Amino acid sequence: MFRFIREIWSNFKEYIVLVILLVISLISLTLNDHQSTKKIRTFAFSSFSVISSLLHDYIKISDVKSENESLRRKNSELILEISKLRDFGILNSQLKNLINLRDTLHYKLYPGTIVSKTFAASQSTFTINIGYKDSVKVGMPVLNGDGFIGLVNSVAEDYSIIRNLHNSNLKVIVKDERSRFQGILRWNGSYLTVTNLPKTADINVGDRVVTSELSSLISIPIPVGIVKEVLNPEKGYFNDLIIEPFADMYGVEYVFVLGLTKKVVNNNIEMNFYRNP
Repeated sequence: MFRFIREIWSNFKEYIVLVILLVISLISLTLNDHQSTKKIRTFAFSSFSVISSLLHDYIKISDVKSENESLRRKNSELILEISKLRDFGILNSQLKNLINLRDTLHYKLYPGTIVSKTFAASQSTFTINIGYKDSVKVGMPVLNGDGFIGLVNSVAEDYSIIRNLHNSNLKVIVKDERSRFQGILRWNGSYLTVTNLPKTADINVGDRVVTSELSSLISIPIPVGIVKEVLNPEKGYFNDLIIEPFADMYGVEYVFVLGLTKKVVNNNIEMNFYRNP
């Protein structure tokens, strides 16, 4: 034991003496009531307080920065979660509409998902993930829970290309559901329109427009949209209509292909219906 203490003293005697002297000095400063000593003591404690305060503020600022970073990270994660929940909500709404549509129709409906969209100025098309192996044929109407989307233009084994309402090559005979007045619906590059209607046509803003049974492509009424505006009501001999479609061409993701086609046989239109069993 004595040897151990001697080795410590031999190796650290300078430090030990320094610590003893510092302790004696601090005790002397504490017990001494001389005016100059009081000033030194006051200065020492003031300096210690300032340094302690700065260190505390620095530590506090570091903690706040760390907490802010953690909160920002959590906020970003919550934003991503909210975005996913909103997307799931929209998807749920679309699928519910499709289920309701399927329950109200007796025709065969082939469900498909849009896998590609082409939004050219006047040649907009969709590509869906079902083809002729799924019984899809050229000319079949495409719709969703909101209304008419377009027509199947070409079919491959696993995919089909749809001419949608924003394609100028798609022309469909439609009618005013209220007045039964008919016209040809087309896309002019900016909006859906029905042109060259006589002034005597009973058409009002807000009227529902559906596909006409006189169409060589679609023989059952499928909702298309509403009359948004009547153009040239005060001029000329004809009116044009602006039609606002029910279906959102930009937001649609899931569709049904309606099992219904027409073909010409000996100059007569033959209708093929594919009904649910």
